[in-house]
Amino acid sequence: PASADAHYGVAVVHALSGDPGQALALLEKAFALGASPVLAQQDDDLASIRSRSEFRQLIERALSARTKEVKRAS
Repeated sequence: PASADAHYGVAVVHALSGDPGQALALLEKAFALGASPVLAQQDDDLASIRSRSEFRQLIERALSARTKEVKRAS
């Protein structure tokens, strides 16, 4: 489904079950659909992937995209 919450939730399941690749791919989709990268940074359920460079890069891209959206809206 085109639901940020659904993608985020499944990403958490993958992170908790030791599948970082799928977790990151699903987080990327969740962010594209509007999930909060700030929440992901603080979510203890994502602790297993938080130290990965791919996670940090994904968060940076999502935060940057949000900043651009806010600037366009104003």
